[in-house]
Amino acid sequence: TLLTLIVPLFDRHSLTHRVLTNLDKQKCEFKIIVADGSEDPYPEELLDSYENLRIDYFYSGYDEDITQFIHKLSKAINKVYTPFCMLFDNDDLIDLKGVSNGVAFLAENTDYSSYQNDVRVLDKRPEFTLGDSLYTHDSIEEDDAFDRIKKSIYDFNSFNYAVLRTPIIRCLLDSISNISVFFC
Repeated sequence: TLLTLIVPLFDRHSLTHRVLTNLDKQKCEFKIIVADGSEDPYPEELLDSYENLRIDYFYSGYDEDITQFIHKLSKAINKVYTPFCMLFDNDDLIDLKGVSNGVAFLAENTDYSSYQNDVRVLDKRPEFTLGDSLYTHDSIEEDDAFDRIKKSIYDFNSFNYAVLRTPIIRCLLDSISNISVFFC
């Protein structure tokens, strides 16, 4: 397989169970890294209940601040051995066909570093409606690498749901030494 999925947790275990159950029903072929920074670890009996998932779970202790969160992401990305990865939140549902399209695109287009998936809000109150895409961005094409990183980090959600080349995101997370520079 060419892709690893990364789910950084911060509590909300019922939502984690929902998204993992959904991926299990889709017979997800990708490895899933669950990076848990919750107050209490995700229940082990639930981790063992997904028939079709290959889950690599670790508990990093409670994420008290952004530094611990970034450390947790860095630890997760260093467990990835596939050429591509994707981060997503535990309160969302993932369509694996769209993710597979991103993997195929990057495999064929080596001059691109990421493939941004379309993310839409499905609101069920008062009736089901499908909202506009949340994280659709233009290509980031600044000449300077630092400017490209700053632009992509400005809205952290630009990482969520994007299929990324693993070495690029690994290098970024490993090299962040002063987070305040990026999140000011």
